[in-house]
Amino acid sequence: MVFTLKVSLTIHRLFWVTGMFYSKVYAQTGDEHVNTIQKRNLVFLASGRFISLIGSGIQGVALPLFILDITGSGAMMGIFAMLSMLPTLIMAPIAGVLGDRWNRKRIMVNADITRGIIVFILAILATRGNVGIAVLFVCQVFISILDSTFNSSSDGILPDLIPEEELPRANALKGGMDSAAFIIGPILGGIIYGLWGIKVVFF
Repeated sequence: MVFTLKVSLTIHRLFWVTGMFYSKVYAQTGDEHVNTIQKRNLVFLASGRFISLIGSGIQGVALPLFILDITGSGAMMGIFAMLSMLPTLIMAPIAGVLGDRWNRKRIMVNADITRGIIVFILAILATRGNVGIAVLFVCQVFISILDSTFNSSSDGILPDLIPEEELPRANALKGGMDSAAFIIGPILGGIIYGLWGIKVVFF
């Protein structure tokens, strides 16, 4: 499930970032299609984040439950939670600097593709029954780093997509969709894991 969401997000992102370049070209020439392209870019950004956050929410609930089931240890689940949050706290300021210096579009696409590869590997291991605690811990560290990098760049790129006067409305739209994803993702994660197990979570 998470892998499917990540692939879907990557496809959305590839269309969106292509349109962003056209938006800049039209803006320079005063073409009347600028507003349409800018709105399309905003829709891609907001929907892409929405899908990504739902996938992360599913994974964020299902994986700790899986660890608790196979180890019976609340301590192990706590370690996993720490490995989910600590890299994010460390990477947040670094990711902001990287976004200022490098192309945010490329950062976001590369982060998404890499996350998809990691989750795909976990999905293959899950189907074979070879998902170990150590593997989950290591993968979660990398996923948390990539999540932080992606989110920082997606937050910073919004002013490049739309005029300054539209930023309050765009931020409200993005914030509303983010909040909905924060609620929907964990609920789906618990339901999917409870009914079908960890294999379906990854696919």
